[in-house]
Amino acid sequence: MSKDHSGSASHVNSPSDGNKSTFLNSANVPSESRPSHVSLYGRLPRSSPYTRAGSMSRRGQSPLNTALHSQTQGAELPTTAPSVLAQRPTPSYASPYVQNRSRLHSNISPPSTTVSSQPSPAALVPPQPIRVLGVSQPAPATTLRPISSFQPTFILPPPSGPSGSAKPLAPKKPEVHPMNLRPKVLTKDRLASWTTPFGIKRRQEAALGFLPSHAVDKAYNLVADSLEESSKTTYGAGLLRFTQFCDEHDIDEEKRMPAHPDLVAAFVASAAGSVSGSTIKAWLSGLRAWHIFNKAPWSEDEFLSLVRTASKKIGQPKKRPPRAPVSLRHLELLLDSLDIVACREDAALWACATTTFFGCRRLGETTLSLPPFNAYRHVSRGGDISLRGEEGSIVVDSICIHLPWTKTTKDAGGKIILTRRNDRLCPIFALRNHFELNAIKEGEVAKDISLFAFRNYTREFRQMYKSEFLERVQAIWKKHPELDQVSGHSFRIGGAVTLLMAGVEPEVVAATGGWTSMAFLLYWRKLEVIVPQFTAKAYGGGDSEWASVNAKLDRLRKADGLSTAIADASETL
Repeated sequence: MSKDHSGSASHVNSPSDGNKSTFLNSANVPSESRPSHVSLYGRLPRSSPYTRAGSMSRRGQSPLNTALHSQTQGAELPTTAPSVLAQRPTPSYASPYVQNRSRLHSNISPPSTTVSSQPSPAALVPPQPIRVLGVSQPAPATTLRPISSFQPTFILPPPSGPSGSAKPLAPKKPEVHPMNLRPKVLTKDRLASWTTPFGIKRRQEAALGFLPSHAVDKAYNLVADSLEESSKTTYGAGLLRFTQFCDEHDIDEEKRMPAHPDLVAAFVASAAGSVSGSTIKAWLSGLRAWHIFNKAPWSEDEFLSLVRTASKKIGQPKKRPPRAPVSLRHLELLLDSLDIVACREDAALWACATTTFFGCRRLGETTLSLPPFNAYRHVSRGGDISLRGEEGSIVVDSICIHLPWTKTTKDAGGKIILTRRNDRLCPIFALRNHFELNAIKEGEVAKDISLFAFRNYTREFRQMYKSEFLERVQAIWKKHPELDQVSGHSFRIGGAVTLLMAGVEPEVVAATGGWTSMAFLLYWRKLEVIVPQFTAKAYGGGDSEWASVNAKLDRLRKADGLSTAIADASETL
């Protein structure tokens, strides 16, 4: 088959006996670079009017120029006008390339078929150029530039819509502008790295005109180290939210620090209802710390205080529900899933779980949150660990472990006190089993090894990290849907609840967990069991129990600084 050169751009016919001579007649086809013999099934010659139109479109020329060029050369023009060709129906099965050819000729005016020595007035009118994609030329339609002369020209449809503009995309969440004032750093480093023109000015003034810049920078970095890593991360998140709010409303850099109370109030109002009141409080604490680090004044008027109170009320639905405590059932199922006799890692994990639970400690105090290990912050095997028992007995009744650092006491540290139990959940047995399987060999420094580090498959010590510990125990507990989903702080809560339900005095529980006040009552769970238990104990104890209650009240009176006159007056009521 070969393509018909009679002028139709949408039909492909096979040459029959009647038209084969016409098809191969060189008089009907221009002889520009055409070979002497053309196969019936070969490519179209380069002189095809359809491919010539595409070639001229690539060069930015109009096919109308062909008429003037043919007149000057005296060549014979086609006898069939392109407008007539465009009126022929295009079959549905035709290729899009063929269909686009007909669309191309439908936009071309028919040239004059009369050859004269002088061009017609219509021929002198400048032709309307066909704009090629990427070329700035006016045109009623847009064409795609062909790759070669054998490829047809593609004509794109006009833009849709009355205005011809595309539908705008949905606005994205505002991002922090990548400026020198706010480099891209970790969340915990934003307080020290992000600044404002006011902060830059104050840092320059801190040099006093004679201090080198590195000395001033060292002082600023030291101030940033006064915060804990967790606090830096929380404050950095609040600073990001405030910066996004200012960018969204085009707040000038000079207005962001020192932040006016009205600006802070607008920031709080924008977040009210979407986050909890505690989250907004943490954000403002970070914003205040940022001002302090840059020696900027921070003010909070009564209006801002009322806005904060209102945001706390609105954010009640966003408040996280109380965390469920780890129970004895959690520990039993955990022990059933571990091999604490043969596996060193399981022995260390079980010892860490029981020590944190029965010691009512934070998980961050018994494990490592982030590397590296620091003997001044993390409890180690070489720390102060004392065992107590009856004289002459090998049975250990209690173990006391010194913590070098805690969240509340800082460098003063604290103590983990474990007491022997007569069941398989005994924390003392778990700890001694861990020490035996993960024994320290000669030449190893015990102070460089964390308390619950274990030997891996290469017999080297690996630290016990908080994230890995939680991932392991939660994977076990998720297999039991009847259990409550717990977090890291659930060990501290669960230990306190278990001791209270066992009848341990609240003061003893507070001392075990390192609480210096009765604030640990905020973590009480299962009050419907604990309160009746202590109340019934007081009712059934007789005079001796009543005397014990009076003694406790007297201790509380002295601790709170109440006078005896107030106590005596209360007895007369």
